[in-house]
Amino acid sequence: MSDRKNIPNQPDWEYLKDIWQDSPPVDMNKMARNARFVWWRMRIITFVELCFCVVGAVIFAFAVYQHQTLARVVFGVFGVCFCLGGGYGCLWARRGAWGRAEGDALSLVQLQIQRARAGIRYVKINCWMVLPALGILPLSFWVMNDGTREFSVERADNFYVALAVAGAVVVASVVPLLPYYLKKKRELVELEALRRLLSEDD
Repeated sequence: MSDRKNIPNQPDWEYLKDIWQDSPPVDMNKMARNARFVWWRMRIITFVELCFCVVGAVIFAFAVYQHQTLARVVFGVFGVCFCLGGGYGCLWARRGAWGRAEGDALSLVQLQIQRARAGIRYVKINCWMVLPALGILPLSFWVMNDGTREFSVERADNFYVALAVAGAVVVASVVPLLPYYLKKKRELVELEALRRLLSEDD
């Protein structure tokens, strides 16, 4: 008898297997088509994200190069680090998910598992990136009130508008990812169950 049944807090594998066998068969051809589609989509999205990160880093680096005030230099250095960190994060989140399946069903499922995990990491990184993004707001206020210009009521209103827009952008970039995160969590559970069955068949 398998040692798994002697481990506490483990699911009833025989029960899960019966449920899986009673469920509709997995369309491996459809899964393979989806894997090819994701292969291209992931590269295009990553390319666009990296382009934004590089352009943003260049813009912030120019603020450092101008060296007009200490506030602008600090703001520029922060922005460069933020953009480079974001670019690294988008690559780190997708580690292990770049390859192609080797042609057999088990290899295809394993690749899809790696991509589901990458999707989960991607959402988590986006949520964590909100924290340093909030640092842009006080730095922006410092730049606007760095002593090189008069901080008028009109400028204050502009800052509040920018603050509201930034908040809306943060919410719009994080909240829609929640359904995607939950979807990837469900996919991961289903794919890992399928991998176990395929491994047993081998």
